[in-house]
Amino acid sequence: MNIETIWNDFCSRIAEIELYGRSAKEVAQQAIENLSNYETDEVPKLEELIESNNLTTSINDFTTHSHAMFFPDAITGEFVTYGLKNLDIADGYQHIKLQLNKQYQWLLADAYEAFEVYLDRIYAHYGMQNHSFWSSADYGDVARSEIPYDNFEWHEQQVEKKSKKPHSILNKFRRQFSDLEAIEKNNKLDINLKLAIILIEKSRHIIVHKGGEVFSKDMFISSVAEKSGIASKDTNKFISTFFCEDRYPNLIIVPESIINEILMAYANLLYEKIKNA
Repeated sequence: MNIETIWNDFCSRIAEIELYGRSAKEVAQQAIENLSNYETDEVPKLEELIESNNLTTSINDFTTHSHAMFFPDAITGEFVTYGLKNLDIADGYQHIKLQLNKQYQWLLADAYEAFEVYLDRIYAHYGMQNHSFWSSADYGDVARSEIPYDNFEWHEQQVEKKSKKPHSILNKFRRQFSDLEAIEKNNKLDINLKLAIILIEKSRHIIVHKGGEVFSKDMFISSVAEKSGIASKDTNKFISTFFCEDRYPNLIIVPESIINEILMAYANLLYEKIKNA
């Protein structure tokens, strides 16, 4: 397995995820357009109808939709109501945006998991090419004379056992490539890439295990800053871009460009380092 194949496989996976994101955005935009057209074209007609007929009803009675939720009782088979939601036009806009963000959250989780697989594979590849790169712990109990240096699958299996991933892998690459840390801090993205990767990693954990909502925004920011070792006002400001100050202050809001701007840029940085080593 060569580095170009590993890189191309990763690009293909992220491109697929990117297309899912674009499709989700198009669906959301169409839903918002439909709702906006209804609000612009139909609501005035309803208001005129109410006024011309001297009705005492409110416009909300016409534009609010009720949604009932049911489940079948396991004993009787009868349907039981467990939820009733009344949604007006404003709620409709909000639900479209929340649904799109939920899709973005899971696409971010998928992309980050693909990134971790990519890190495993390039670590296996570079260890196979550069026999002094891996530590003795990476080889396990296998005697040096018995190591199959030309077997990529064997190296992948060894990486699966590596502890404290992905940071043990990233730290190893930082030691191997002396300018990597400097590029993480100063680059054309104007983003601290080390901080960004940790932010995405922790966001992925919250998305998968906590429904995408942190217990406390401030605690989450402190946790990311502490793990990255980068504590500053700029750090807090960057992490805060994953949140918004509205009805959902602890909900992770995934910026649209986060996948291709950060994960792809960092993955490409490592690819170029290894390819030119």
